[in-house]
Amino acid sequence: MSLPYVRIPTAKATDADRWLRDLNSEAEAFCTALGRFVLAWADVEQCVSELIRHYARVPEPVARALFSGSRARTMLAQIAAIGENTRMAASRREDISFLTTKISALNTNRDRVVHFGSLRSHSLQGPSLRRKVSNEHRSSRPAKHFVDFVGSEELDFFAGECLRICEALERHMKPGRFQRYYWPERLSAKSLAAKAPQRKPRSPARRPNAASQETPSK
Repeated sequence: MSLPYVRIPTAKATDADRWLRDLNSEAEAFCTALGRFVLAWADVEQCVSELIRHYARVPEPVARALFSGSRARTMLAQIAAIGENTRMAASRREDISFLTTKISALNTNRDRVVHFGSLRSHSLQGPSLRRKVSNEHRSSRPAKHFVDFVGSEELDFFAGECLRICEALERHMKPGRFQRYYWPERLSAKSLAAKAPQRKPRSPARRPNAASQETPSK
């Protein structure tokens, strides 16, 4: 799926052609990476639902009755409450707290991209062609406004984080001694990038002059 783009006169259009090629390439990569992220997030939700049933020690029919419709954040809070009211090992409780922070950040990432990533109100920004994700045009409270810039690389990173989280959650359900999943950083993820790696600046061609743009084609 390619984004609508502008037609550029052929004369001296080398830079413009290169910019359009990069634009369409990033659009394809963005849509593919977004699909991977959304499906990986579904895996996280499934793992959390399995984990709460494991720690609640209830059969599947009872778990459906108790936790049906619960969001991942709610189930994680309930798992933490189970840990505080049982003899759950401190290492397990600490790991659940750490994973809850990561999952909450990724949940925010997902919500922002799928609800506020429309190009109808925002555009691609800068030489990296990342998509502007913001609620500026829809939120009535300026204090709640946010602006993020997300590209295919960030989405791929988020999808990878989801897969790592699933592996970490699965370790809680394995018999025997609990061993936490190794994270290169045991840091809290507080912002949109949970945390996404720094992008190396690319040096694509300059964006074509607006004066040479025609009406976008469909």
